[in-house]
Amino acid sequence: MIVNGDVSERAGDPPRTASGTTSSAAVAALVRLSRREREVFLLVAQGLTVPQIAARLSVAQKTADSLKYGMMRKLELHTRVEVARLAIRIGLLEA
Repeated sequence: MIVNGDVSERAGDPPRTASGTTSSAAVAALVRLSRREREVFLLVAQGLTVPQIAARLSVAQKTADSLKYGMMRKLELHTRVEVARLAIRIGLLEA
């Protein structure tokens, strides 16, 4: 689950650690993402599949898959679990 709000509210906010402080390394990583890629980041971290993400964002599955691929490439992540771990580490999700 997302801490303090939905995807659209949190997608543009700077990531914060569990203590509420901004993590500069996390900000540096997430700044490289487009707004849509940040939305996909949060949805993947929540455990949504590509078809579910496509439906949520009202885009084609191919578009959702491309956004997921681009986000993971930019963040140098290889699995959905790594996406979730990063979201937890920077305080966007609760463990």
